[in-house]
Amino acid sequence: MMRRRDFIKLMGGALGAVALTSCGNSGNSDEAPIAPIPNGYTFYKVLSSGDALPGGNTLGAIPGTVMLNNANEVHFYGIDQTSTNGFYELLMDFNGSRPVVAQKRKVVREGDVLKDSKVVTQVNMADTNRHGSFAATVLTDDKLTGLYLEREKKGLEPVAGFLTPLPGGGGKFGANFGDLDLHDNDDILIVSHFAPSDTIQGYQGLFYLPGGEVNQQGRIVTSTRDQIPGTDSSPTGIGLVDMHDNGNYVMQIYGSNANQIQQTTDMSGANMNAIAPSMLMGGNVKNTFSRALKSSSPALKTLGKSVFFADVPVGAIKYGPRIGASNNAAFVIHVNDNHQVLYYSGKQVVGVGSVTPLGNVIASLSAPVVGSDGLLYYQASTDKGLELMVYNGPELRTILSKDDLVDGSVLRSFFHGFLPDQVDSSGRLVLTGDFEDGSTSIIIGIPI
Repeated sequence: MMRRRDFIKLMGGALGAVALTSCGNSGNSDEAPIAPIPNGYTFYKVLSSGDALPGGNTLGAIPGTVMLNNANEVHFYGIDQTSTNGFYELLMDFNGSRPVVAQKRKVVREGDVLKDSKVVTQVNMADTNRHGSFAATVLTDDKLTGLYLEREKKGLEPVAGFLTPLPGGGGKFGANFGDLDLHDNDDILIVSHFAPSDTIQGYQGLFYLPGGEVNQQGRIVTSTRDQIPGTDSSPTGIGLVDMHDNGNYVMQIYGSNANQIQQTTDMSGANMNAIAPSMLMGGNVKNTFSRALKSSSPALKTLGKSVFFADVPVGAIKYGPRIGASNNAAFVIHVNDNHQVLYYSGKQVVGVGSVTPLGNVIASLSAPVVGSDGLLYYQASTDKGLELMVYNGPELRTILSKDDLVDGSVLRSFFHGFLPDQVDSSGRLVLTGDFEDGSTSIIIGIPI
């Protein structure tokens, strides 16, 4: 059985980014609203280790990748009793006194034969939308990664793979696809290596594919051929991305030259490969000139006093950034190895050393999640254990913490923020939790 720590390392973004992936959409208004925080939340287990999976298998572990869309569907990455990995779907019924699983479905599992006759060896990044479409980057038995999309529960169809012509022509996709983001009209934002037709050198780019298709309407948003705004340097790589329905996006980019290398660790404390300093860049997929830095590495050389660097926080971006309405980005800056700060809509929300509503001291932060109403959710590790909090500007409230009871079981740890699609438009939350009896469960939180 794969350990959660090993899974987090496995699901890392490009160039060794910590795997708190940014895929999905959040927010649907022109300005970031300040919504009232619900009076409280009731949490329920909906599926646990040892429960049956479709196909006659048994759920062994749920490492943390779980999503909730507005079609009342939970998608999760599960490991069965044979240590085989896959994505599964739960259709939820929220009409009764508690959430109930109405139907289970296997979406894709290692060993499946896809419609292009390739065999799945690993599912990497994935996302869903409110209509139940499902997109994923899949490693297949030819040792190549491809982008696949499922519509109307009809199975994964290939969208792009090695040597697929780029949208609009001018080159071909490479063999390595990274993070992705799927939207309600099946638009896809995808990170991929590519080879332009005017050079033999390969690059990494961010591609926008309207309707989930590679055609003349698609475009390359930015790439490692482009300069970092306000500098005379180009990034060495692109990591995790997130896009709002209005086309605004945020993305990790990595340091601009080979000597900007530093050692880093993942969230479990395990040493990872050396990577270049990471920064945050944002823009709009429909406007090439909208690109701007939202955070900077202290090692980055600028062109002097550039307007791009006004009020830009300095530090590393190791978690997936998130974007809401009106370009209100949410992200965690690693100022140094011992200090992290959470920003939302250009303001500092909280940092290491801050005190939670329960009076505990924050030791580290996880990636945030932005709700469609503008509420910000984030998880913190404190001197007393984990807490999940919700923030709306004037108010901050803890809604779940270590040792809380969920369906009569004592909660020991939990994980929220692995993906941005963990809050639906009704304010329902989904997360995973580990309990005192050794079980792991998918948990739904219902606002009251």
